[in-house]
Amino acid sequence: MDVTPLSWSTPAGAVMRGSLYHPAGDGPACAAGTDLVVLHHGFASTRTEALGLFMGLARELCARGFTVASFDRVAHGESDGEFDRITIETEVEDAVGAITWLADHPTLRPRSVSLLGMSMGAVVAGVAAARLRTPVASMVFWSPAAVFADELRGGSIQGRPFGDLATTGYVDFLGLRLSAAYVDAAARFDPYAQARGYEGPVLVMHGADDAIVPSSYALAYGDVYGDRAEITVVDGADHGWSSVGAREVLYDRTLAFLVRHTAPVAARPGA
Repeated sequence: MDVTPLSWSTPAGAVMRGSLYHPAGDGPACAAGTDLVVLHHGFASTRTEALGLFMGLARELCARGFTVASFDRVAHGESDGEFDRITIETEVEDAVGAITWLADHPTLRPRSVSLLGMSMGAVVAGVAAARLRTPVASMVFWSPAAVFADELRGGSIQGRPFGDLATTGYVDFLGLRLSAAYVDAAARFDPYAQARGYEGPVLVMHGADDAIVPSSYALAYGDVYGDRAEITVVDGADHGWSSVGAREVLYDRTLAFLVRHTAPVAARPGA
């Protein structure tokens, strides 16, 4: 697997940065015509995800002939921007822009584009897919955090009350300033209604022992996508899939789904 840095500017002028993981060869041109999977990280996370969750998947996908792109959304990781300036709407807009830039990239020219999101990234990917002009071949949600809107409406985040927002002006989320504008936008946001419109296949994977997002929020995507959704709740898995056994199940089912719905090219020597 080779890694190529990526960067592009949003309409607002922020530089977004990411990585392209592709079968070994002579630069990103060797990825042209392959099936592209675009990864969307969780809230306040980065493009490799906790404990390298996305990296394990990228290696597996590249070994099967896929190309993988993962990017830091604005105000995350290496991308520009301040955390207290983002909202759920800007997160979705950034994702739409990133996917469009990748799909239209003159060197990549992917044969197909699939999306995969972790936690809040799953919510973002689902809404982005409904808004994109770029065709999306398939979509995978890991631990989708659709609970966020209900939590913020109720004055808490990840189970912790955030107090009098009018007095503080922001929510202290693990040392990051989450703005009142974010909370207000989230309170008016319906993750399921916003995801309607995507008509392709969807795989939803959720842990039965997820202490952050109840599995009912994953199951509710069945009402959005109907019989196009495959929803699996895995016994013993937590929100971050932080055990060897849970990750093996997660990767195996994800790879099988993506292979089935994107028909990747054969793996290349040295991938």
